[in-house]
Amino acid sequence: DSVAPLRLKRIKEINPMPWYNDHTRALKLAATKMERSWKKSKLEVFGISWRERMIEYRKALKSARSAYFSKLLEENKHNPRYLFDTVAKLTRNKASTSDVSKEHSSNDFMNFFTCKIDNIREKIITMQPTTTVSRQTVHCSVPEEKFNSFTALGEEELSKLVKSSKSTTCMLDPIPTKLLKEMLPEVIDPLLNIVNSSLSLGYVPKTF
Repeated sequence: DSVAPLRLKRIKEINPMPWYNDHTRALKLAATKMERSWKKSKLEVFGISWRERMIEYRKALKSARSAYFSKLLEENKHNPRYLFDTVAKLTRNKASTSDVSKEHSSNDFMNFFTCKIDNIREKIITMQPTTTVSRQTVHCSVPEEKFNSFTALGEEELSKLVKSSKSTTCMLDPIPTKLLKEMLPEVIDPLLNIVNSSLSLGYVPKTF
């Protein structure tokens, strides 16, 4: 006991349904009472009353849950981390996550839209006009100039973009925006190299 003395630790109980209040509790008790009366007497009047009270209880429980989370989001509207965490819990869908392939990268995403734009351009070239405006046939012309490359970014421009961005962040960000702003003088050279390499090669790293 002298080496490892016994210590008492208080465990805080977590309420799984914090929106469960006195009103919903009273409605549930009333519904349970009607259910027992119906099972005991088998009278239809008790069965109807039980079903009505259950509907009332479920509506009240749903309303209380909505009011609880609305108040929670309103009180923490200036805390983006808490908001993202709460919304993620409310919108979590375990069934849909398995359908998303983890093999797709940001480069695949970019190639998808590049191919989509190329297909649209081909359709525009081969499309025949079917309408006339002021008795003149409308012809679809191919633009003489094409956007084939991006302009390289300068250090001053990149610094301005980062500093002008909002300091809010979310759980998906690899680094908090506030920390990036503070460390910008130290990381601007490799960051600029990554951005310009991506623009010149037309390739987006998978980590992006």
